Amino acid sequence: MYKDQIVKQLNAIMRNDPFILDLAAAEGAVLDSAGDLIDEFMLQLDVDTATWALAIYEKDLGLPTDLGLSLELRRAKIKFKQWASGVINSKTIELAAMGYKNGNVEVSFLAGYVTLKFSSTNGKPDFAYELKADLRNIIPAHLGINFSYKYLSYLELSEMTYEELEETLYKTLAGNGD
Repeated sequence: MYKDQIVKQLNAIMRNDPFILDLAAAEGAVLDSAGDLIDEFMLQLDVDTATWALAIYEKDLGLPTDLGLSLELRRAKIKFKQWASGVINSKTIELAAMGYKNGNVEVSFLAGYVTLKFSSTNGKPDFAYELKADLRNIIPAHLGINFSYKYLSYLELSEMTYEELEETLYKTLAGNGD
């Protein structure tokens, strides 16, 4: 890619010299690989696309680096920690929960409990235990935490074709068996 740009900027006589073309090819390859490295580095600047930089984010936020966790869960924990700072209110909790996949929640405080109603997915989200553990670290100890899950209604099920019902996962219809 860069080789062509280098050759275009050369004098017409030099464009035919094999030594100059080899030199342009070598320099072009170096510049191409540098461009790839820059692109890779730019991906690391966003938590949603970072891979090897997750360990840096975790260190900066005081989180343990657990390479056994999926990249998705590590990213969720980082976003949770970034958003869950300052005064804890329903908006802070909503933002922190959004760090997790399908973490759109409605938060309410009632009778000594913080209730999170999941609105972006049916059934129990895969990350519910991790989210509850992270919430326990930011919500005052005297408040309990309840989760409210959304399930398909009979009306929604009756409108599905057999093929659609067959494709619907068991966990969507009945939760994770918990």
